[in-house]
Amino acid sequence: MVLYTNFNGEQKISFTRKTMLLKIIRKKPQGNAICGELLIDNRWFCSTLERTDVAIPAGFYPVTLTMSPRFGEVLPLIGNVVGRTGIRIHAGNYPRDTAGCILVGVASQSSPRLLSSRRTLNKLREILLTNYNDRKTKRYEPVYIEIINFDPYPLYDVPCPLEQRMHYIEAQRAAREYDLAHPDEHAAA
Repeated sequence: MVLYTNFNGEQKISFTRKTMLLKIIRKKPQGNAICGELLIDNRWFCSTLERTDVAIPAGFYPVTLTMSPRFGEVLPLIGNVVGRTGIRIHAGNYPRDTAGCILVGVASQSSPRLLSSRRTLNKLREILLTNYNDRKTKRYEPVYIEIINFDPYPLYDVPCPLEQRMHYIEAQRAAREYDLAHPDEHAAA
């Protein structure tokens, strides 16, 4: 993170260019299932599956990797979900495999279910761990998830935490400026 002074002279914190954004774009619900697409830094990664009756509200949330007492393994935890705790991203194939969490995998063509869920979760965890274990700085870099409903109006079910969203947008702008000012560093990475 970087401390800077904005145009009003206020001290602000901005994220480094390693801030990662996960984005789930939900499709129209099919019965008890909401299928979606998970993008990592605006690149398609996998398909998602949620239950319509317990899906978390669309919005912008922080993500941390923590040990799940229920699953006994390190899983992404979605924070700041109003009225809910313990919301994870984990493996599963059918809507019945979740009690409000987000399942990841490869979409089946025949029905709302996922294939290769465990393998997809392991790849996602590996990607998130590389963001957590920056070997140069030896520090954690933040991860956020933005969940967007299939219908563009409204994008969010709950008020978007504007301050977090603005921090992310500012971090991306600063990262682009940094990359333009230091093209050699970016090419070496």
